[in-house]
Amino acid sequence: MGARVRADPPVHAGRVARRGRDARARGHHVRDAARPRPLARAPRVLRRRLPLLRGCPLRGLRRTDRYSRRELGAARRVDPHALRALPAGDDGLSRPRPGDDARRRARAQSVSRRAPRVTKFEAPRGTHDILPAEQPLWRWVMGEMEQVCRLYGYRRVDTPGIEDTELIVRTSGGGSDIVQKETYTFADRGGRSLTMRPEATAPICRAYLQHGLHREPQPQKLYTIGPMWRYDRPQRGRYREHWQLSVEGIGTDDPAIDAEVIQLYAEVLRRLNVTDYVLELNSIGDANCRPVYVQRLSAWLDEHDDELDDEARAKRRTSPLRVFDVKSERVQAVLTTAPKIGDSLCDACREHFASVRGFLDAYGVSYELVPTLVRGLDYYTRTTFEFKDEAIGAKDTICGGGRYDGLIEEIGGPPTPGIGFGAGIERLLLSIQAPPPGHPHVDVFFVCEQSADRAHIVPLLAELRRRGLTADMDYANRSVKGQLNQASRLGAGWTVIVDDNAATVREQGKEDWQAPLDVLV
Repeated sequence: MGARVRADPPVHAGRVARRGRDARARGHHVRDAARPRPLARAPRVLRRRLPLLRGCPLRGLRRTDRYSRRELGAARRVDPHALRALPAGDDGLSRPRPGDDARRRARAQSVSRRAPRVTKFEAPRGTHDILPAEQPLWRWVMGEMEQVCRLYGYRRVDTPGIEDTELIVRTSGGGSDIVQKETYTFADRGGRSLTMRPEATAPICRAYLQHGLHREPQPQKLYTIGPMWRYDRPQRGRYREHWQLSVEGIGTDDPAIDAEVIQLYAEVLRRLNVTDYVLELNSIGDANCRPVYVQRLSAWLDEHDDELDDEARAKRRTSPLRVFDVKSERVQAVLTTAPKIGDSLCDACREHFASVRGFLDAYGVSYELVPTLVRGLDYYTRTTFEFKDEAIGAKDTICGGGRYDGLIEEIGGPPTPGIGFGAGIERLLLSIQAPPPGHPHVDVFFVCEQSADRAHIVPLLAELRRRGLTADMDYANRSVKGQLNQASRLGAGWTVIVDDNAATVREQGKEDWQAPLDVLV
């Protein structure tokens, strides 16, 4: 009896098609160990609609119904039976057709053809770059400031650019424009609230207490130069990040130091050839007599409320003295009839202010008394002053300061008087009419006629630099003429043309002379 052979059940063609579609929908790939490895590169052959990819989905293709747009990249599976079914001599699968860009057509589909997006970065609004061409003027201005401060016995101190927010709120006043509108405040990763310093007086006073300077002989005469940050409307000479000179005399209420601080900045202006300015001066009293004046001013503001604008009313609610900060010409005209703070000064404040004016007269510093000058920070007492230059714009203050006898006590220290000012450097630069002549960028520039001469120049460059001279050579493979032009652009005092072991020296305004290289230095 013969063995019974079990026949496989017939498979319907539709069922096979459905299985293929289901597998493709699920993204499954038929794996067959007997199949050869996929071709690494293949041309665009699918436009022939050949059955080369049975049951194998094309990964990464955008439009599966448009064969003419498809491109085959790496890792594409090819049915070997379909390969054998190709006509004899048809090797189009392995050789690109003539005239086709094989490298372009064989590129993987996953590589994007879209051009990379070009992002144009600029300095944030309200900030600016100090370029090399501007550096000499900046170095000169800050150098003169530092020299004057040293001559007056002030020592430099630098504080961080960020401070505890509570320090700024306490010293500037919670209702001040600085705290309400202008500070850059953020929480760090530890949850601490920090503020980028809007001015330098509070940070210097914090350092004065933190590091025990109040236990050293008084007064402590300090200064700093650095960037400050205020979120203000950018305009000419006024930036959100600006550089500032800050000078502080802490530990004495002697009116002579008030005059010294004011005269110090007047000396800075003299050295920088700034003469067209006005010094405005006032005294706003202290904690004993100022409340009396505030009551008088509040009563007067009640009577003239209909003549004020919304900004003046808002400032009045936080502090009546702040109405004098309103820039509206109409409001300023109304305030000319307001009570004068000088009429409410106590005897001690009146005597102190008279002494300040006397010392300024002795220094030969001219000033104008402005009874509405109050400054914009809550910590000011007694003397307040501003240097103004009307030629630079509406906000023409180039320096402002005053006395702050209660500030140290406000941040946890003992009662300690102090006085200081802040002077913006960008605004000051607008007032400088005649900057000094620039110095040459390079003292000595070497020109090589042959590239081999560079080996002889390097020791000379090092020796000149050790002696304090600025020395340079060409690094851009310029011609001799191009190197000479570069030396001229750099303002070189001496141009040394090197040819073998000899050198020709050109000095500005003099005749050329020659010498061996070994005797130049």
